[in-house]
Amino acid sequence: MAETSLLPRLLGKDYDKLPGALRAVHDSDGNLLLAGRADIDRRPGLLAWMICALMGLPEQGRDVVVTVEFVRQGISEIWKRRFGDRRYSSTMSPGAAKGELVECFGPFTLVFALQADATRLALNLQTCSLFGIPLPTFLRPCCQAEEREENARFVFDIPLDLPFLGQILRYRGWLVAVN
Repeated sequence: MAETSLLPRLLGKDYDKLPGALRAVHDSDGNLLLAGRADIDRRPGLLAWMICALMGLPEQGRDVVVTVEFVRQGISEIWKRRFGDRRYSSTMSPGAAKGELVECFGPFTLVFALQADATRLALNLQTCSLFGIPLPTFLRPCCQAEEREENARFVFDIPLDLPFLGQILRYRGWLVAVN
C-alpha cells in the first residue's frame, strides 16, 4: 500500500469524490512542489504571538507568497511550507482509524478526521498532544480546516481557535503545481 499516496489510502473510495484540483495535489506518485498566495490573519496580543511563534505558524500578511512541497517518505508525507520568510514542516501519517490523519510538528501531535465530498475535503481536529501528553478537551485547540477547488486551483482555509481566546490564526489561499 505504500505505493499509493497518503490521502487516497486514508479515504478509500471517498477519495474519488474530491474535485480534480485536490486529487491532482494529493495523488502525486512522488514529490510535488506547489506555489501560490495566502492571506494570514493573526489575533493581536502577546499570548497569541507566543503561541503562534511556539508552533512556527505564519506571520500576519496579505497576498503572501506561499510554497508547499510534499515529500513522500514510506507511508508518510512531509509537508514543507513557506509563507513569506516563515518556514515550517510537518509529517503526515495514517491514523489508527479509517479516515484519520496524524500531523506531527514540533512538540505537537494532531489527529484529524477527514471527510471528502464533491466540493471539498474537511479536516476536523479530534485530539491534540503536546510532548506526547494529550491535552484535555477544555484546553484543546479547534481546527476545522478545508481544502476545495476554485478556478481550477487548490484552495485551503485553515482556522485555529483556542479555548478562552477564540481564533488566534486563520490562513487561506491557493496553490498550483510548479513545473
